Amino acid sequence: MKSPSSNTKIPPESTLEPESSLKPESSLRPEQGYSTRAVQTGIPRTSQHGVGFAVQNMAAFQFETLEEGAEIFASGEGFSYARVQNPTVKALEERLSSLEGALATVALASGQAASFTAMLATCRVGDHIVASSSVFGGTSGLLNNVLPNLGIRSSLVENTVEAIQAALTPETRLVWIETLGNPVYRTSSNWLK
Repeated sequence: MKSPSSNTKIPPESTLEPESSLKPESSLRPEQGYSTRAVQTGIPRTSQHGVGFAVQNMAAFQFETLEEGAEIFASGEGFSYARVQNPTVKALEERLSSLEGALATVALASGQAASFTAMLATCRVGDHIVASSSVFGGTSGLLNNVLPNLGIRSSLVENTVEAIQAALTPETRLVWIETLGNPVYRTSSNWLK
């Protein structure tokens, strides 16, 4: 990792204030290497902040007026309640976006929440999902018990290219693969080349 010289001024990566519109170029710092961005992204750059990021473990945030609080809760711009957004999660999301070259990142509380969010973001009523029968038990529960209530069908098939291809329909919107499906750990990576 290259260290900047003592004369190099590093521009602010973030003020931890939510942005109304993210730009792809704002998530990458090409002049900084991957390792530097891994530890520096999301840290406020002012003389009043430390060189690391303090974990913010509060549940609620203070507002100057009731109207300001109502506006932040209504608009979603700013920090209102820690389960919705907080400075620590925002810094993590900014850091991951920088490292992956992404426009934005959404950090969730569990892998199951991430799976469900990805499925709902991709599929609508009438769509179909093909998945390996060796997926995590929670994923199987989503596919068999939750998504059908939302009008999304799924087929769990043997973990082979042929079985996946045979299950595809014109309504198939998503092929769900877990490279190491828990608890049996059957790998899909052998045919994903």
